[in-house]
Amino acid sequence: MQETVKYTEVTEKVDTFKLMRGKEKLAFMIASFFFVGYLPLAPGTWGSIAGFFLYYFLIPTTGIYFLPVCLLIFALGLLASEILERFTSVHDDNKIVIDEFLGFAISVAFLPKKIVLFLAALVIFRIFDISKPQPIKYIDEKVKGGFGVMLDDIVAGIFTNIIVRLIGIFI
Repeated sequence: MQETVKYTEVTEKVDTFKLMRGKEKLAFMIASFFFVGYLPLAPGTWGSIAGFFLYYFLIPTTGIYFLPVCLLIFALGLLASEILERFTSVHDDNKIVIDEFLGFAISVAFLPKKIVLFLAALVIFRIFDISKPQPIKYIDEKVKGGFGVMLDDIVAGIFTNIIVRLIGIFI
């Protein structure tokens, strides 16, 4: 019988990914958005930038099918975050960026593909995600598990979408 290695027992010099088994590795690849969360300095910003490029250039953000895309990202992010939180005992590890990827999707959902609107959404979403005004801060502090990881960015995305729509009226 193999002994489980706890995340808290591992020194910083050991790559945690190497200690994971299949399910945890898959969860980490999804949660880190295929290792974007490993990029230096500001992983959440990198996750949002990845969303910017994918949603602006590759994935249409209008049309009825975009809602199922967001629901799929939410479900994958929820499950992956839950698995990682159990494995690491860390809530909302900074390497988890699938929540920013979804939050940015919500920020630009059903908006016209105008570069100025997408750039405004990127900046505003990051401001909300970093500063965490209420109720985002409450959600971040009180809602645990994968749902909490995902929900604060969903709310930040909703706020961002509303503000960008208002900006769009004046452009």
